[in-house]
Amino acid sequence: MRDHIIPESKCPYCEHKMDRSLNAEVGQDCKPSPGSISICLRCNKIAIFTEGLQQRKPTPEELEAALKLPAVTLAQMAIAHATWNAPWKKDK
Repeated sequence: MRDHIIPESKCPYCEHKMDRSLNAEVGQDCKPSPGSISICLRCNKIAIFTEGLQQRKPTPEELEAALKLPAVTLAQMAIAHATWNAPWKKDK
């Protein structure tokens, strides 16, 4: 597993800036492509990569499908665990 440099984009929910992507599937090292799922490391919400590898909110159908994927659930759990005491969460 390794990270991939992507064009800088913002989370469509919290506007956190991102310029890297990491595949959550074990044993896979795929670069993101249009339609790939993204999870924000700040707010932990699901987004979808666009043609220009920017991020947009998923449609209800895309969100429902993403939430059924074990890799998405595990990634969200890992992000929640890793960031539970992050500085940006102390403001809330």
